[in-house]
Amino acid sequence: MENKILFVGGSPRSGTTLVQRLLDSHPDIVGGPELNAISDIITLYNQMKERIEEEKTDFYGDIEQLRNIFRAFIFLLFKKVRDKYNAKWISEKTPSNVFAFDELHKIIPEAKFLYIER
Repeated sequence: MENKILFVGGSPRSGTTLVQRLLDSHPDIVGGPELNAISDIITLYNQMKERIEEEKTDFYGDIEQLRNIFRAFIFLLFKKVRDKYNAKWISEKTPSNVFAFDELHKIIPEAKFLYIER
């Protein structure tokens, strides 16, 4: 099954939960509770990327290989729920995702991003 992911972000109390519920009502989309880990994942990605850029390590490969590692990791986090519901899309809704949209787009360029503003 092809990996497809949609990130929802915005200010708290802006309607992100309502949007997540609407998305989750679609038969091809499964959305779960807030992961609250995307910002930590992006922080780790940036730290490792910086080490590669500063030529302090090539242990992780080059930046493209690092992106692929993190892309696979993010999708693996959702594999169980996606498979359980036989969903084509995963929707991850954490309001603070909005701060990671740029980096997430670099890691998963085919992802969709919804910014909710009230």
